[in-house]
Amino acid sequence: MMNKLVIIGGVLLLLICLSNSSVAIKIWPGIMTIEMPEGYPEGPISYKISVTNAHPNGVNVTAKARNVKNLSLDFQNMPDLSWINIEPEILYVPGKSTKNFEVIIDIPDSEKPLHYNESWESRIIVSTDPPEPEGGGIVFKVELVVKLFIHTPVDIDKSETTSTLYYFIILVILFISIVSVYFIFKRSKYLN
Repeated sequence: MMNKLVIIGGVLLLLICLSNSSVAIKIWPGIMTIEMPEGYPEGPISYKISVTNAHPNGVNVTAKARNVKNLSLDFQNMPDLSWINIEPEILYVPGKSTKNFEVIIDIPDSEKPLHYNESWESRIIVSTDPPEPEGGGIVFKVELVVKLFIHTPVDIDKSETTSTLYYFIILVILFISIVSVYFIFKRSKYLN
């Protein structure tokens, strides 16, 4: 009986503390996929991550790019995380409001020819600085994740060369087949 009272009391205490926690943020989007079917863009790629603070108190939020240990199938880590810039470094989100980070992906021109037909995966980690507790309660440092998937373009020059090579091989096979049929037909007439 005493054990049950201790467990119930512990659960109630935890619920009271959690109800006084000081941070409640949401982010959007949770997944960002960047496709480049037309080739590498001329300038940087940019998108926004919205951070909503549902709590009445303001909070400082940071965002950082990180590579992943457990990659999705057919993906590799982004070769250089310095190609991802997040502005601002620290975002103050007042209570009951939404602010945005801008994520800028800028692959240097010298690197683009080295990275055709690749699939990269990394994460943008959005975290809060724990605020000062007001009147007790538990203070949490919240970390939320945006999954970032990037598909680099197919090298058009290589795909055109490959297509030309396939057509050439098909024409050679067709020519050999026609010549073979001709000689077989001619030989069969000669033998009859």
